Amino acid sequence: MRIIKTISSEEKGNDEMIIMNKDETSIVTLNSTATIVWNLIDKHHDFDAICLEMKSIFADVDEQEIVADVDETISQFVNAGIVVIDE
Repeated sequence: MRIIKTISSEEKGNDEMIIMNKDETSIVTLNSTATIVWNLIDKHHDFDAICLEMKSIFADVDEQEIVADVDETISQFVNAGIVVIDE
């Protein structure tokens, strides 16, 4: 999994981020949780490592819920054209 090369990002206040795809001239706004996932992808974490990190941050949340939320967030990134899943 990796971020598309034509992506630039800018942090907003409140731990949010704006992602811009220069090729498609699209903009995606991330909430604070999606920003954490984005930063972990940017640091080359795989899906399992992202889930483990999220579990350590959100210790009071059920692990299955974290896995589902991370999966949904990554799927939204892929659908928005800002992340690709390497086979």
